[in-house]
Amino acid sequence: KVSKEKCLLLVLKNVRPGSIIVFHDSVKASENMFYALPKMLEILSKKGYSFNKIDIIKEKLGFFCAGDNPLICRNRKECI
Repeated sequence: KVSKEKCLLLVLKNVRPGSIIVFHDSVKASENMFYALPKMLEILSKKGYSFNKIDIIKEKLGFFCAGDNPLICRNRKECI
């Protein structure tokens, strides 16, 4: 099990411009998420990072999903 402190350190150590950071919202992962997410946002904001929701990123990059399909694909044909 990764501690909440280690979770935060791993994100901060590995993040790069353009990184997509995913925190799972399961009961099992909630302690780490609630600890690390606000601290990560604060620290990275001070370093000049900005954040977007996945749907905004998909729109900017031209990615689409078909219906409820969780796949991110380059065009609608790849999703179907």
